[in-house]
Amino acid sequence: MNVLFYAEPLPIRNSFHQHSAVALKFADIISSNLAYLLENEIRVKIVANQHVHNELLEKRPEVRPFLHILDPEVDSKIEDMLVDWRTKGIGAWKDLMCGDGEISIYTDEILNEIKTKSFDFDVLICWGQNGALERFCENHGVLLLHMELGSIRNPFPEYLILDPRGVNGKASPLNLSIEEIEEFSETLEPHFARLLLTIDAQNQADSRTAFDAGKRVFKKGDFFQNEKVALLPLQLFDDANILLYSPFETPLDFLKKTAHLLVEQGYHVVVKTHPAAKGRPVNYLHQKECVEYAKSLPNVSILDESVSALENLELINSVDLVVTINSSLGFESLLFGKVVCVLGDAMYKVKGVFPTLEDVFSKSFDVAAYQKKAESLIGFILRNYFLSPGLVNSPKFFQRIELLKLRSAKSLRGKEFAELSDLGLNNDFLGGVALDG
Repeated sequence: MNVLFYAEPLPIRNSFHQHSAVALKFADIISSNLAYLLENEIRVKIVANQHVHNELLEKRPEVRPFLHILDPEVDSKIEDMLVDWRTKGIGAWKDLMCGDGEISIYTDEILNEIKTKSFDFDVLICWGQNGALERFCENHGVLLLHMELGSIRNPFPEYLILDPRGVNGKASPLNLSIEEIEEFSETLEPHFARLLLTIDAQNQADSRTAFDAGKRVFKKGDFFQNEKVALLPLQLFDDANILLYSPFETPLDFLKKTAHLLVEQGYHVVVKTHPAAKGRPVNYLHQKECVEYAKSLPNVSILDESVSALENLELINSVDLVVTINSSLGFESLLFGKVVCVLGDAMYKVKGVFPTLEDVFSKSFDVAAYQKKAESLIGFILRNYFLSPGLVNSPKFFQRIELLKLRSAKSLRGKEFAELSDLGLNNDFLGGVALDG
């Protein structure tokens, strides 16, 4: 098996280093599995642009033998592809994710050059969604696996996904119903899930902070004195989740079509800004429009990005309803037993779980039935879909790949999840935890 780890070499967001962290993750996966790779004759390479390549040589020198060096002509052309992100870059990136335009044609040329002349890979691992890679792999019989962060953020542990179908709104779980999941996965109650995640967070103590948000202790603002509080987290305009998997054209469009409905139903609405918006000018401008609009509405409060990671969990725990396009905060809110409306497509949006706003407003909405389904979803996502650092940095990671290659998997269905579970290739989520009774 020949595995090519593809750290996007083309410039994104006015930078050649956008996938530096991704390349470092790839390097760590290889470094942690050297003995297994050698024993099983698995060849691996990492491809990246020269900037990320040099960073890898500096920070992970042990992976030098596994770096694929692009031809100088290729690197030179990549340098010339840097364009203004706001005016041309976002459109080019969307083309790449959809497999359209000249940028996708050039990606095909890069891959063809690698496969035919230097490294005949039969598995390609990329980060995020990439339609150009999908088309190439389909045409050349290569197994494509998409990696991405799982839909939980600090202070939760950092989990990853590895999915042959895609990520975000194209991830495999969107093809599953909650009834299918209940056939092979066990439920997990929110408070117990938080306990296990806390243990994992402590195991990642160098970068994670353990938490305990079992009480309504969030103190900022007096809006929590209201009988019903709804949280609307803003997302980034140029994020793939919004560009590809949102029914709303902009964050402001989302806000205009939801906030007033909630206010009319007696909710006090808390609009939470996104912490990364200030670092990206185009996102800051869109977020500023949202803030100005929110200020014009009655019974709407604005919470800025100064909220810490722990305060963010306390915030979730202090509201009654969460309405999101497809933010990771939506799944995090399930871990606190909250009612969540997911209006776009998200990697955790399994069929038959999430209510619409109309459902929530209805007097017949069955909260208990919803929470039972949510527990099944939590168990499935954390045990069967997310990959812990312990799994990713162990032979199980490549064993999962070998099984998916053997099955020529284009999506993960119930039978694949069940087989992975039977073979012990899931998160050992209860490992080392002593339970009374």
